[in-house]
Amino acid sequence: MGHIPKVISITSGKGGVGKTNLSVNIALKIQERGNRVLILDADLGLANVNVLFNITTKKNINDLVSGKASIEEILVEGPGGVHILPASSGIFSSINLSDQDHMRLIGYLESLNDKFDYIIIDTAAGIGGDVLFFNSISHFVTVVVTQEPTSITDAYAVIKVLNKESKIKDFKIIINQVASSTEGKMIYNSLYKVASQFLNVSLEYLGHVVSDKIMTKSVLAQIPVTIYSPQAPVSLCIDSIANRMLDRFNKIPQTGNVQLFWEKMVKDANF
Repeated sequence: MGHIPKVISITSGKGGVGKTNLSVNIALKIQERGNRVLILDADLGLANVNVLFNITTKKNINDLVSGKASIEEILVEGPGGVHILPASSGIFSSINLSDQDHMRLIGYLESLNDKFDYIIIDTAAGIGGDVLFFNSISHFVTVVVTQEPTSITDAYAVIKVLNKESKIKDFKIIINQVASSTEGKMIYNSLYKVASQFLNVSLEYLGHVVSDKIMTKSVLAQIPVTIYSPQAPVSLCIDSIANRMLDRFNKIPQTGNVQLFWEKMVKDANF
């Protein structure tokens, strides 16, 4: 298989928790450290990655899997050298790809192996089939949670489903939009307590991201906050999380879920 990019999925049980913002800014911080990073916008029906980068795209993943465009035609470069595989917005047929579409997409991603060191997958929220698929091909499943009770409940639900259906046992947790590290740790501990009591999973706390008005300003400007205000508290929190991710990856073998999954898909599909 040769060079295998390290794959991070960023997911959530509930929408509106800042998942896409974190995906974009974490990708930028990892790229900043000399890595080649691709963001795969896997929120296939409600794409927002290109919006946060202020990029207009003509083609997307839907065109790729339907054979209307090559991967080179849809791959675009964003700020900081990060590349993006954009999804579509408002196209119902893009939601829940077929198994054949999944296999095609695996093949296309495999063709990019030598071009990237990291792939950041921004999944849709919830527990749909595409969410399960994109998390199952990741080395590093990251769940974003806020202080809202519904966010915590839905985070537990997505962890439970990914564990049961995709046999994923290790999850990384980011607590977003909190007032302090103390609050972030408290929310994580609540989730950890319930998950460890009822599920056979391992949760690891990657850190918190503070609620910061500068984030709203950066979104309105369509400039990622780590570029818009790199020394803002929210940017420093994201920088610390990116550091922890890279540190954890130093402890992960080059082969992993992705290589094993891709090999199985290729064999089953007779690629």
